[in-house]
Amino acid sequence: MRTLLTLYTLLFLCTPAYAQVDIGMGLDPSMYSPNAESSGPVKITDEPYAKVLADYLLASKSTDYWQTLAISSAAPARDLSLVLRRGFGRNELLTLLIIAEAGRLRLDELTKRRVKGARLRELSVEQSLDYTQLRSDVEKVKAELVRKMPVKISENQDDGKTRSGTAADRKKPKE
Repeated sequence: MRTLLTLYTLLFLCTPAYAQVDIGMGLDPSMYSPNAESSGPVKITDEPYAKVLADYLLASKSTDYWQTLAISSAAPARDLSLVLRRGFGRNELLTLLIIAEAGRLRLDELTKRRVKGARLRELSVEQSLDYTQLRSDVEKVKAELVRKMPVKISENQDDGKTRSGTAADRKKPKE
């Protein structure tokens, strides 16, 4: 009996202390300690493609365009970045912008319908747009935007030099 009691005591003392406090999802008291380093609020940066797209649209569209689509004219790149971060692709975003402009619809209405399963072809037909022509227009605009996008070359490429520029600035290597 005495050995059994000693054995239980040893087992109880050998259990790790954190196991008694841990909730089971990686939450523990150290998360709330005042000494824990905190980076503060997460700053959302704009996507490079959204910046280029916003600059392109700012140069070619009036302020009426931004009001119709319900996009902030003060920070359109941020609004477009949020759409891209929600999982929409570049072509899809451009297509939705053209459809929204043609139908004078809000961009968020179209994105909600798209999330619910509406096809781009259906949305374009509702606004009396030819989908094949729409796709070719999107490809032209996308090609122009990609040429204007900033490109960063990492240090392990191109003789260890880090440079930035646009895709149009890149030169083909000599053979």
